[in-house]
Amino acid sequence: MTEKRRSFVEQRALTAVPAGERQHWLAVAAIQAGYMVSVTSLWTGALIVTSMTLTDTIVAGTIGYLIVVGLSVLMGMQGSDLGVPTIEASTSAFGEKGAQWLISALLIASLIGWFAINAGLVGAAFSGLLSESFGVDVPVIVSTIGWGLIMLATAVVGFGGLKILNAIGVPIMIVVCAIGVWVGIRDQGLAALQEVQPDGKMTMVAAIGVVVGGYAVGALTAADVTRYQRTRVDVAKAVTLGIRPPGSPCCGPEPCCLSSPAVRISQRSSSARGCRCWASSASSCRPGRPTPATRTPRASTS
Repeated sequence: MTEKRRSFVEQRALTAVPAGERQHWLAVAAIQAGYMVSVTSLWTGALIVTSMTLTDTIVAGTIGYLIVVGLSVLMGMQGSDLGVPTIEASTSAFGEKGAQWLISALLIASLIGWFAINAGLVGAAFSGLLSESFGVDVPVIVSTIGWGLIMLATAVVGFGGLKILNAIGVPIMIVVCAIGVWVGIRDQGLAALQEVQPDGKMTMVAAIGVVVGGYAVGALTAADVTRYQRTRVDVAKAVTLGIRPPGSPCCGPEPCCLSSPAVRISQRSSSARGCRCWASSASSCRPGRPTPATRTPRASTS
């Protein structure tokens, strides 16, 4: 029993992954896709699409994620070569103390905001879903703490847990977004998306910066998962397939994807609003210039 429990918990947190424990590149691609198909990626796309046309948003997302893929591949190859996570690999440049304090501090500062936004949005969506569908009122703070602990559990379980979680979760998220896109197009039509008038306050360069910035830490820490890859070619395949295809819809037809019931419930349960049609049914969404009160807060891209 003890041995089984030990094997289920991450055993290679800081040590090199031996050749016998390296994984197929599809397993790493699924984990990379899990990073992309997330609430924060959708919020990033929503932030851009309220300031640019749909075509420009897709162009910005395409260029931004191509840059992200390039950075992730380079950082990921180091992880595959050495078999160690980012924090260990950085000791050759910053030394033991530098990696321990400087790199760790940078990662903490970046990931606290990312984790807080994810946990908060998931908690709000879960509480709203229970309230609207089942009449059960659960405080958002309770849901946020509960789902936050579940998210933290994957760090304890490690690569094995992430592989199983994303093998189940990523297809579900893709199906949910596909349904949202279908419902949005069915009720609004493609013409409505093209007629939306953005505020025009974001330039192409700024939009690309938002896309790259939204995944910059993920690119920096690519070695944390690519250390389980056998070769550099596997790294390139896993990173490209895991980031590029999921990244397109996350920065593409946001009003359609985010018109799904789960996201509308999350929007109603929190004070954050990025598009005025999220709080109502997809059929009642009308194209138009978003007002300042309904734009997505910049904090969502942390």
